[in-house]
Amino acid sequence: MVWYSILGMLAILASYTFYSMRERNCAAKKLPVKLSSRFKIDGLAIEDSKFQIAEMVDSGRLIVAYGENTSSSFFSKLGPLTQQFFTQYPSVSTINGACLLAISEIRLSEYAQGFISIGHSEDWDIVQLMGEDQVFIIEGSERDIEDFEVSFPSIYHFLISETKLG
Repeated sequence: MVWYSILGMLAILASYTFYSMRERNCAAKKLPVKLSSRFKIDGLAIEDSKFQIAEMVDSGRLIVAYGENTSSSFFSKLGPLTQQFFTQYPSVSTINGACLLAISEIRLSEYAQGFISIGHSEDWDIVQLMGEDQVFIIEGSERDIEDFEVSFPSIYHFLISETKLG
């Protein structure tokens, strides 16, 4: 009977150790998130985040400028969700003007090689890997994905977070 208790505790300890090591390895690699329509962050699916952004635009919590320049040589290099976002909203800013996402702002990142800048928020650059939808916020000192500390699974999730802060 004692042996079963000891074996049970060892099994729990081994599974906890394995789980901790796996989480630490994933966090250290900071692998880009692959999105699907079922992907959720904090319980918020992509479709729900799109709906929330539409509600914010309708209520005036986000300002959309439809007459903006709607061309960029980097547009085709954006992830599919980001392309869809900019097709619907060519230029979006928060009410206080601290955050701006616009087709006219899309360019190669000055700070992170291989990344595309899609806008700015105060003093931060908002970037993505080419062809990916994950959004990273960088200050300028970061040069590689391992250095990036703040990220969101999509441009929609980033904007929802930004409007809650402002």
